[in-house]
Amino acid sequence: MNKVKVASELLKLAKSLVSTSQSAEDFVDYLKTTLIPDLKESGMVETANDFKKAIRLIESGRKDASFISFLKNRLIPDLKESGMEYTAEDFEEAIHWMTSK
Repeated sequence: MNKVKVASELLKLAKSLVSTSQSAEDFVDYLKTTLIPDLKESGMVETANDFKKAIRLIESGRKDASFISFLKNRLIPDLKESGMEYTAEDFEEAIHWMTSK
C-alpha cells in the first residue's frame, strides 16, 4: 500500500471516529448554523434545501428511502466528482443519522 493510500485510509478512519462521537443534535446544529448558511451564500440553494430535508428526517426519526437513494446514487457521487468532497461527506453523515434511529 502506498503512502497516499495509507494517509487516505487514516483520514477516513479519523473522520469516522469524529462523526460517531458527535450526536445527531450536534450535527443538525452544525448544518443549521454553519453549512446551510454557507451554501446559500455561495448560491447553492438546492443543496442547502437537500440538507434541510435531511434535518427534518433526522429530527422526526422518519426514513425516506427514495431521498437516501438519491443522495447515495446521485448527489454524493456528483459532489465528489466536482471536488466538493467535504460536502459529500456531510451528506454521508446525514445518511448515517437518518438511518440510525
